Amino acid sequence: MEKASEDYAKLLLQSARLEKEINPICMSIEDMMTRLDELESLLTNVKGDSNIIIEEYLSSILTFAPNFGCLQQQIDKLEKFVEIVDSNVDEVEKSLEKTELELNVADYSLKGLIQLTKTSLTSAPSMDTQEATSSTLSSNFSEYKPIELFKTSFYFDNGKYSD
Repeated sequence: MEKASEDYAKLLLQSARLEKEINPICMSIEDMMTRLDELESLLTNVKGDSNIIIEEYLSSILTFAPNFGCLQQQIDKLEKFVEIVDSNVDEVEKSLEKTELELNVADYSLKGLIQLTKTSLTSAPSMDTQEATSSTLSSNFSEYKPIELFKTSFYFDNGKYSD
């Protein structure tokens, strides 16, 4: 009987140890099940929201489908317009740099521009010497030629696309 009681005591001790080892595993499994339920409910909400969005916007996208060609043409015209404006700006900048070099403009502040104006006014030729210096000026400075700029009417149809 003693042997049986010792064996039974060992069995109880082992089951107590086993319970200590199994409890954390069971808690972890329960935590994972809770998180899985949360994920399932989140996925259900997302699926429901997706269906609502599809129902709301798909019909408007499909009704706009014939206008996509017109929209594409407008975008193409706008891209071409931006390229033309960019090239016009580049030409104006080149012309400005050339003029600045010819006039020796180094100071871009208001004070520098006022001084440039003062020196050009004080050194203005008289009427008698104007003809003599005009040939010298024309040899020193190139003739100004305005840059041909874009016309918006080539790219936009007078507010047709303002919708």
